[in-house]
Amino acid sequence: MVAKSFCDRARLSHRLPSPITCLGDNLIPIELPLLRTECSKTFNLGGQNRQLVISGVQHYKDSYTDKTEIWKDIDLTPDSNGNITKAPYTLIVKNGVYTFTDKKTGDSIALTPQGSIKVIPFNNGAKFQRQILSDTDDITHEFGIKVKGTSVKLKCEATDAEGDSVPISYEIKNGKLIESITSLFKTSKDGKTKAVKFPITLDPTLTIQPSSKDTHLHEGNPTTNYGTSAYWVEAGYLSAGHLLRALIEFAITWGTDIPANATITSAVFSLLVDNLTSGTNENFTAARVLRRDWVEAESTWNIYKTGSNWTTAGCGSNGNDYTSTDAVALAISSTGWKDWTITNQVLTAQAGSFNVAIRVIGATTSGLSSRTASARPREYATAASRPKLVIN
Repeated sequence: MVAKSFCDRARLSHRLPSPITCLGDNLIPIELPLLRTECSKTFNLGGQNRQLVISGVQHYKDSYTDKTEIWKDIDLTPDSNGNITKAPYTLIVKNGVYTFTDKKTGDSIALTPQGSIKVIPFNNGAKFQRQILSDTDDITHEFGIKVKGTSVKLKCEATDAEGDSVPISYEIKNGKLIESITSLFKTSKDGKTKAVKFPITLDPTLTIQPSSKDTHLHEGNPTTNYGTSAYWVEAGYLSAGHLLRALIEFAITWGTDIPANATITSAVFSLLVDNLTSGTNENFTAARVLRRDWVEAESTWNIYKTGSNWTTAGCGSNGNDYTSTDAVALAISSTGWKDWTITNQVLTAQAGSFNVAIRVIGATTSGLSSRTASARPREYATAASRPKLVIN
């Protein structure tokens, strides 16, 4: 990316950079804190060269109405009382009640667990985990719950010891959140129905809407949302006859994150693939998503947000849900980082001043063998393994 006075290079990613060589040996980027935004850092590379890194929500403010306050790095380390305050939210623990509050809006959800739980915080939310160790344990769990406002979102899910989703239902009734495992059989990643493998982890999750997002759509589980999965975002074909399609979106504020006078020369979208169900070459295509208002915590095979169906299920309608224009195919036969050059898709996003949203699908749509690729999502614990978009 070339700009007259701001930068010659810009990099957008879902991971923070390690020191890198950019303009000579051993040159280490120096951050310019005054140029931070909620989702980006800017680094001085020497001269008028700058490096921009966008990685979803990575900064917070104590007062979001104070435009003079400098954005601070998120720190999810609990204090001595178990509270988290250095984030876009606060999580306060008092008398056994966990109160999660969105700093921007003041909206909150308070949970009172029955029994012990494990809290797993992440940059825009927290999971409240409880394990079911065997089929003799109680498969129903209750929290006391108090909801204020609408900006904090609640989702309940369950996974077994193999990372597969376990059927679950939940409801809020008479001040209680009631979760129940509905079956001890699951649809595994290869599309087969199998008995669950204990322990099962229940994951009631509270989130604020992220700036960047990812999920996958599962034809075999057409009403299940996978937006808060911390394990995989997946695409391809399952031997049971079901398709998986991945959606990934990178948030960009054009004119701020990328200067108005910048010329983009290349853009590479990358995923860290760490599991394949087939060792032979399979083409996976990255295409631009047209439904720019899809919601990470709501989208499923059937819908892109609550109350709104895809024109064709699974983000499947060319010209309505996605466009094949400038789509890029890549043959994948091994694990590791995989790169799609999507320069024209990013130029289109720049021209329209919207985010870069991508759908990834596999070429195989039938047969007896599964051909899927599983990649690490933006929620993955290791920041360096998350999806990235590099723009020059």
